Amino acid sequence: MHYRYAEGQRNLLTEAQIEQLQDVSTAPLSERERLAVQFCELLVSRPWSMTDAFCAELKGHFSDGEIAELAFHTMYMNVYHCFRAAIDLEPAKGDDENVIDQIPKALADPRLAGPQALAQIPTFTLERVAGVPAHMAQAYRDALSAVWKEPSLPLHLKEMLRLKTAELAQDAQASSLRFREAPLTPEQLAAIADPGRSKLAEREILALQFAELLVTQPVGITKAFFDEMLLHYTDTQLVALCFFTLAHNSGYRFESAMNAPPREGGVVYESLSVYGV
Repeated sequence: MHYRYAEGQRNLLTEAQIEQLQDVSTAPLSERERLAVQFCELLVSRPWSMTDAFCAELKGHFSDGEIAELAFHTMYMNVYHCFRAAIDLEPAKGDDENVIDQIPKALADPRLAGPQALAQIPTFTLERVAGVPAHMAQAYRDALSAVWKEPSLPLHLKEMLRLKTAELAQDAQASSLRFREAPLTPEQLAAIADPGRSKLAEREILALQFAELLVTQPVGITKAFFDEMLLHYTDTQLVALCFFTLAHNSGYRFESAMNAPPREGGVVYESLSVYGV
């Protein structure tokens, strides 16, 4: 059984109902459900194409807090599914009973976290969506803190991966942010857009290419490419690379969907101390 069916059936959807979600225009959904599914698809695939008209229609059926909850749940599950697709995991027998139990606690159960103002997070914006539940804000902050503090990858590589996810999400605000503790050279910054034609080290080129596939086409990560990654990265580093990329991808696609503007004054430098680094 494919993991998406396992998760769907765990949440009381039949295979037929899951198949119907492939085309929401013909699926027997309420208008509210149709909009929710369309929002989730746009958020994951092309958040920059979310129009003001669609956002207005969405707000006609959902409160700001509910929209934030939809986004949080969608991007959390996207982290999980992209990771599994990238490393080609299929659920083991009985896996439909515990399919999300393998995700780190900071991502898996936001109810464990205490209140924290989302506005304190430099890589996330709240201007367009009010009423984000505090436990969601804290859970996302904890996730970012965890991936930045994880020691197996160098800070400069993490910063290149972060900027790559911002580019792929077309998030102008995140693209204009730099962290003082992870300075990049002009050559490294220029290489992010097209690493294959750059003079970066081979392991850095592979990491950026892997990150792009991970968020855009995880099933396109071939065994040959994965084996090449293993020549340069340990299993622990690969997992860290996946979760670092996907955690930032989640926030940046939400920012892009909400049309977060570039920061005033162009490039803005901030400190990783907000994440305990």
